[in-house]
Amino acid sequence: LGGPMDADEAERMRTFMQEREELVRERKAAQAQRQPQTVPAAAPPCHPPSLPVGMHAPEPQLLRISGVPRLGKEQIRLLLAHFGELRSFSLEPDPTSATTDVAIVSYADVAQEAQAVDRLQGMVLGAGRLKVEAASAPKPLPAEALDVQALEAAALAAQAAVAAPPTPPSDPVRVL
Repeated sequence: LGGPMDADEAERMRTFMQEREELVRERKAAQAQRQPQTVPAAAPPCHPPSLPVGMHAPEPQLLRISGVPRLGKEQIRLLLAHFGELRSFSLEPDPTSATTDVAIVSYADVAQEAQAVDRLQGMVLGAGRLKVEAASAPKPLPAEALDVQALEAAALAAQAAVAAPPTPPSDPVRVL
Protein backbone atom coordinates (compact mmCIF):
# COMPACT_ATOMS: atom_id res chain seq x y z
CA LEU A 1 0.00 0.00 0.00
CA GLY A 2 1.31 3.43 -0.87
CA GLY A 3 4.36 2.02 -2.71
CA PRO A 4 5.20 2.24 -6.39
CA MET A 5 2.43 1.22 -8.77
CA ASP A 6 2.75 -1.92 -10.84
CA ALA A 7 2.08 -1.83 -14.59
CA ASP A 8 -1.62 -2.75 -14.19
CA GLU A 9 -2.21 0.00 -11.64
CA ALA A 10 -0.38 2.54 -13.80
CA GLU A 11 -2.48 1.56 -16.82
CA ARG A 12 -5.70 1.83 -14.79
CA MET A 13 -4.64 5.31 -13.63
CA ARG A 14 -3.84 6.41 -17.22
CA THR A 15 -7.18 5.00 -18.40
CA PHE A 16 -8.98 6.76 -15.58
CA MET A 17 -7.32 10.09 -16.39
CA GLN A 18 -8.13 9.72 -20.12
CA GLU A 19 -11.76 8.87 -19.38
CA ARG A 20 -11.98 11.80 -16.97
CA GLU A 21 -10.55 14.21 -19.59
CA GLU A 22 -12.99 12.87 -22.19
CA LEU A 23 -15.91 13.34 -19.78
CA VAL A 24 -14.81 16.93 -19.10
CA ARG A 25 -14.58 17.64 -22.86
CA GLU A 26 -18.05 16.16 -23.38
CA ARG A 27 -19.49 18.27 -20.56
CA LYS A 28 -17.94 21.42 -21.98
CA ALA A 29 -19.27 20.63 -25.45
CA ALA A 30 -22.77 19.95 -24.11
CA GLN A 31 -22.65 23.13 -22.06
CA ALA A 32 -21.52 25.15 -25.08
CA GLN A 33 -24.44 23.78 -27.11
CA ARG A 34 -26.92 24.78 -24.39
CA GLN A 35 -25.62 28.34 -24.12
CA PRO A 36 -26.57 30.78 -26.88
CA GLN A 37 -23.60 32.15 -28.75
CA THR A 38 -23.40 35.92 -28.51
CA VAL A 39 -20.87 38.30 -29.91
CA PRO A 40 -19.64 40.86 -27.40
CA ALA A 41 -20.48 44.46 -28.27
CA ALA A 42 -16.98 45.65 -27.52
CA ALA A 43 -13.63 43.98 -27.03
CA PRO A 44 -12.83 43.32 -23.39
CA PRO A 45 -10.20 45.58 -21.85
CA CYS A 46 -6.66 44.32 -22.23
CA HIS A 47 -5.96 44.77 -18.51
CA PRO A 48 -7.87 43.36 -15.55
CA PRO A 49 -10.24 45.76 -13.80
CA SER A 50 -8.63 47.44 -10.84
CA LEU A 51 -9.88 46.76 -7.34
CA PRO A 52 -10.94 49.54 -4.99
CA VAL A 53 -8.19 50.92 -2.80
CA GLY A 54 -7.55 48.67 0.18
CA MET A 55 -9.01 45.56 -1.47
CA HIS A 56 -6.88 42.69 -2.67
CA ALA A 57 -7.61 39.87 -5.08
CA PRO A 58 -8.68 36.74 -3.19
CA GLU A 59 -5.89 34.39 -2.25
CA PRO A 60 -6.14 30.65 -2.84
CA GLN A 61 -6.79 28.76 0.37
CA LEU A 62 -5.65 25.42 1.67
CA LEU A 63 -7.94 22.59 0.65
CA ARG A 64 -8.40 19.35 2.58
CA ILE A 65 -9.23 16.41 0.32
CA SER A 66 -10.30 13.29 2.19
CA GLY A 67 -11.11 9.84 0.86
CA VAL A 68 -7.91 9.74 -1.21
CA PRO A 69 -7.01 6.10 -1.95
CA ARG A 70 -3.49 5.02 -1.07
CA LEU A 71 -2.05 5.03 -4.58
CA GLY A 72 1.23 6.72 -3.69
CA LYS A 73 2.23 10.32 -3.12
CA GLU A 74 3.48 11.01 -6.65
CA GLN A 75 0.36 9.60 -8.34
CA ILE A 76 -1.94 11.73 -6.14
CA ARG A 77 0.22 14.82 -6.72
CA LEU A 78 -0.03 14.26 -10.48
CA LEU A 79 -3.80 13.81 -10.28
CA LEU A 80 -4.22 17.05 -8.31
CA ALA A 81 -1.77 18.96 -10.53
CA HIS A 82 -3.98 18.03 -13.49
CA PHE A 83 -6.37 20.79 -12.35
CA GLY A 84 -3.76 23.53 -11.96
CA GLU A 85 -0.36 24.48 -10.64
CA LEU A 86 0.11 23.33 -7.05
CA ARG A 87 1.54 25.88 -4.64
CA SER A 88 1.72 23.32 -1.81
CA PHE A 89 0.94 19.63 -1.41
CA SER A 90 1.10 17.13 1.43
CA LEU A 91 -0.36 13.66 1.84
CA GLU A 92 -1.00 12.12 5.26
CA PRO A 93 -2.74 8.92 6.39
CA ASP A 94 -6.39 9.52 7.24
CA PRO A 95 -6.72 8.98 11.00
CA THR A 96 -10.32 7.80 10.54
CA SER A 97 -9.61 5.20 7.84
CA ALA A 98 -7.11 2.42 7.31
CA THR A 99 -7.44 2.56 3.52
CA THR A 100 -7.41 6.26 2.63
CA ASP A 101 -5.21 9.33 2.91
CA VAL A 102 -5.89 13.04 3.30
CA ALA A 103 -4.29 15.53 0.90
CA ILE A 104 -3.73 19.16 1.89
CA VAL A 105 -3.18 21.33 -1.19
CA SER A 106 -3.24 24.89 -2.38
CA TYR A 107 -3.31 26.00 -5.99
CA ALA A 108 -1.42 28.88 -7.57
CA ASP A 109 -4.56 30.94 -8.17
CA VAL A 110 -8.21 31.10 -7.20
CA ALA A 111 -9.52 30.11 -10.64
CA GLN A 112 -7.51 26.88 -10.59
CA GLU A 113 -8.67 26.23 -7.03
CA ALA A 114 -12.32 26.67 -8.00
CA GLN A 115 -11.88 24.36 -11.00
CA ALA A 116 -10.21 21.72 -8.80
CA VAL A 117 -12.94 21.91 -6.15
CA ASP A 118 -15.65 21.65 -8.80
CA ARG A 119 -14.11 18.62 -10.47
CA LEU A 120 -12.76 16.78 -7.43
CA GLN A 121 -15.79 17.12 -5.13
CA GLY A 122 -17.50 13.72 -5.08
CA MET A 123 -15.14 12.18 -7.65
CA VAL A 124 -15.14 8.40 -7.38
CA LEU A 125 -11.55 7.29 -6.99
CA GLY A 126 -10.75 3.76 -5.96
CA ALA A 127 -13.47 2.41 -3.68
CA GLY A 128 -14.65 5.77 -2.36
CA ARG A 129 -15.56 9.36 -3.12
CA LEU A 130 -13.35 12.38 -2.60
CA LYS A 131 -14.54 15.11 -0.23
CA VAL A 132 -13.07 18.58 -0.67
CA GLU A 133 -13.34 21.26 2.00
CA ALA A 134 -11.38 24.24 3.23
CA ALA A 135 -8.56 23.12 5.49
CA SER A 136 -9.30 24.50 8.92
CA ALA A 137 -6.84 26.98 10.29
CA PRO A 138 -6.15 27.00 14.01
CA LYS A 139 -8.97 28.81 15.74
CA PRO A 140 -7.94 32.01 17.52
CA LEU A 141 -8.25 32.09 21.29
CA PRO A 142 -11.29 33.93 22.63
CA ALA A 143 -10.56 37.46 23.85
CA GLU A 144 -11.21 36.51 27.49
CA ALA A 145 -8.51 33.83 27.28
CA LEU A 146 -5.99 36.56 26.50
CA ASP A 147 -6.98 38.74 29.50
CA VAL A 148 -4.24 37.80 31.98
CA GLN A 149 -5.71 39.89 34.83
CA ALA A 150 -9.09 38.20 34.51
CA LEU A 151 -7.44 34.77 34.46
CA GLU A 152 -5.39 35.58 37.57
CA ALA A 153 -8.49 36.91 39.38
CA ALA A 154 -10.43 33.75 38.49
CA ALA A 155 -7.56 31.55 39.72
CA LEU A 156 -7.36 33.47 43.02
CA ALA A 157 -11.13 33.21 43.49
CA ALA A 158 -10.97 29.45 42.88
CA GLN A 159 -8.12 29.07 45.39
CA ALA A 160 -10.02 31.15 47.98
CA ALA A 161 -13.15 29.03 47.51
CA VAL A 162 -11.17 25.83 48.13
CA ALA A 163 -9.28 27.24 51.15
CA ALA A 164 -12.30 28.86 52.84
CA PRO A 165 -14.01 26.87 55.61
CA PRO A 166 -17.50 25.71 54.74
CA THR A 167 -20.21 28.11 55.84
CA PRO A 168 -22.83 26.60 58.12
CA PRO A 169 -26.31 26.46 56.69
CA SER A 170 -28.63 29.24 57.81
CA ASP A 171 -31.27 26.71 58.86
CA PRO A 172 -29.46 23.84 60.56
CA VAL A 173 -31.03 20.45 60.25
CA ARG A 174 -30.29 17.76 62.79
CA VAL A 175 -28.60 14.75 61.42
CA LEU A 176 -29.28 11.55 63.38
